[in-house]
This record gives sequence, structure tokens and C-alpha cells, in this order.
Amino acid sequence: MIPPSTLTNSTFAELEAWNMSKSVKLSCGGASDGEDIFKRGIENARRHGITVISDKPNKAQGDCLFESVIDNINHQDWFPDKLKHSIQYYRKKWVSEIKRNYENTDHFPGEKNRIKWNTAWSKQAESREYNVNKYNISDIVPAGLGHCVKKNILVFNVDENAYLPIQMFESTHFDNDNQPTTDIPIVLVYNGGHYESLLPHGEDDTKNCISLITALQNQTYEKPKEYCKSTNKKTRKRKFPDYSSEKEGNPKKKSRNEMNNSDRNTIFNKKEICKGCGRLFAQILAHLSNNKGENCTKHYDIESMKKEKLQTKCEIYYQKNREEKVKKRKTHYQEKRVEEIEKRKTRYQDNRGEEIEKMKEHYQENRK
Repeated sequence: MIPPSTLTNSTFAELEAWNMSKSVKLSCGGASDGEDIFKRGIENARRHGITVISDKPNKAQGDCLFESVIDNINHQDWFPDKLKHSIQYYRKKWVSEIKRNYENTDHFPGEKNRIKWNTAWSKQAESREYNVNKYNISDIVPAGLGHCVKKNILVFNVDENAYLPIQMFESTHFDNDNQPTTDIPIVLVYNGGHYESLLPHGEDDTKNCISLITALQNQTYEKPKEYCKSTNKKTRKRKFPDYSSEKEGNPKKKSRNEMNNSDRNTIFNKKEICKGCGRLFAQILAHLSNNKGENCTKHYDIESMKKEKLQTKCEIYYQKNREEKVKKRKTHYQEKRVEEIEKRKTRYQDNRGEEIEKMKEHYQENRK
């Protein structure tokens, strides 16, 4: 059940006073300023029909992910289990738990690389560490954080290169039995390099956050039209209009805005998850060539995959040529058949005419 007041009066008054008095830009440790990430996160939530207010900004010193989760839990009335220890205490605890769970997945490089694996994770557990590239550990930690707090985490992603404007970190990321203690999610905003906490304003906003999580889980989520219009990249305009798709037999292609939910799901389901970094990709070889990390290439045999791709290309090329040759032979045979039939007809008519003339002459001679 959602309590009637999502924020205490004191917390709400403090945050409102802070929001109204923001006049100095906040440092976010190399990312965009604090005001910008909050404004973009609030705008992103508004496009989804949700009103949120910015939480107090974190220190932005490399612990922003953990600090934002802790602040969001401690500043919400509907989360009774408050986190009273230090950020570093929970960071070490959660990182060690995430590490143990990832050792049962394909991300684990094997016992031969156990020392390097442990060293990278111990570095990730250190304070102010946010860029552990070895085994892409800093990239896979957020996905397992929902498991540690036993709550779903809803993230409004304001990164320009984001595939979707929202994402979630489920509590069941490692184990389906690890169900969340409440349907109400933790709400964060992410700009590609920094996390901050956002607070739903009222009961309806909290319910809308729950419905977003449900839509992502059921793969029924659709981008808001307003978001699509404002974030579509500019494409080069053609000099002359292209009417080739409107000809007979070529139905007009659907635009991105005209695609229904099933179309989006089929496109989304065509993508696969990389065993190394956990990201989505449409073509594995292109993903491995573009990815600079070492972990992705270890999980795939690139040479055999290239051979298979070349073999499939050859098979497709052979099949196409085979079909073209068969079609040509059929048309050539039909044309020759028609020509022979026409020749036989003309020959038969000519011979028939000559025989009739001979018979007439022979009859007349006998008649005389």
C-alpha cells in the first residue's frame, strides 16, 4: 500500500526550499552540472506523466550510484528499512554480493583469471572508484544493485546516446526468488556519467513509476511521442521526393512514430545480449570490433564466427545465383518452345497448302 503522503512535511519543505534557492551550479565530477541533470531528469519524467522533484545532490566524488540509492531509500516514507551506516560500508557490502552472483554467470572469466578478477572487484569496492574497465566491472555493477537492496530501481536516462529514455535494475537480476519487498521502485536519473536521486511528488506519480516498471518487465513500454519528436536525430533531406515505396506492390514503410507495440518488440527482441559487457547488439562482429574492452572478445571465437559468416554469405550468393539461373533457363526454354511451335505451325500450313495445290492439279489432269 502507498501511504497518503509520499514525503514528510519536513523533507518536502527542505527540498522545495533547496529547489527554489538554486543559484550556484553544482560540480558533478567531470559530468554535466547538477542543475542540468536534475532539469533533464524532471523533464524526462514529465514526458512520462510523472512529477518528480530533485533530491539533495550527492558529492559527485565517484560514489554517486551508491549514494543516490541510499538517499532515495532514506528520503522516502514508503521505505521503512532505512540505511543508517556509511556509504563506504554499503558499497563494500553490495559490491562483494554482486561479485559473488556474477561468478555464476558468463561474466566470470574462469578460475585461471581468479586473481585478476578479485583484484578488479576489490578496486571497485574502494571509495571514489567509478571506472574499472577490467572485465567491464563498473558497467555491470548497476544492473545487480537492485538485487542487493531487494527493490526495483527505475532510472530516467537523459544520456543523448541512450537506447531508451528509461531503464530498470530489477531485484530479480540474479535470482527470480529474490522478489522486491515493495512494488514502489527507487527513482534515479543518469546522464551517462553521473547518478542523482529523484523523488516522486505524490501518490499518483508513485503509481505511474510502478506502471513504468511493469511496462518494462512485460516489454510493453512505448516512448512518449513528445520524447520521440524532441530527440530524433536530424537526417539529411532528399533533394527530390522518393515515391518508389508508394508504387504498386511496394507498400509504404512505417515511420518510427507509426510503429505499434508489436513492431517495437520484434525489433527489440532481434537484439542479443553480449556475454562480456551485457549490452545489446544487433551484429556481434560489429559489436566486438567497436568495443575496446578485453572481456567481450574472450567470450567469442571471432575467427570461427567470421568463417561462418563468410560461409553463409557464400551460401546466400550461391542460392541467389542458382535461382537466377533456374529462372533464366525456364524463360529461355519457354521462349524456345514458343518459337518451335510457331515454326511448326507455319511449316505445317505451308506444306498443307502445297499438298492441296498438287492434289488440285492432279485432279484436273485426270479430269481431262
